[in-house]
Amino acid sequence: MSATYLAVAGRIRYELQQVSQVVERTLSIWQQQGQSANDYYLDAVALNLHGVYAGLERIFEAIANGVDHVRPQARNWHQELLRQMVIEIPGTRPS
Repeated sequence: MSATYLAVAGRIRYELQQVSQVVERTLSIWQQQGQSANDYYLDAVALNLHGVYAGLERIFEAIANGVDHVRPQARNWHQELLRQMVIEIPGTRPS
């Protein structure tokens, strides 16, 4: 395995660990929200869910840059990045 792929794999492992921590925190806040009428808990859950998405997007960017060697540059690059991750790139990687 090349150094580039090892670096991508390391980045993915790191980001997955970070995402996992955010998911645990989100679940904890969600449980607290169920015991309270305070809307701040819902705000905190929403913010943390955004953090989960951002972490997954960083993983997709690492794959796009390190494996696919191309990252969308269009104005809607977030959507294009998601589309890129679900397609198979023959000779490079599965979807």
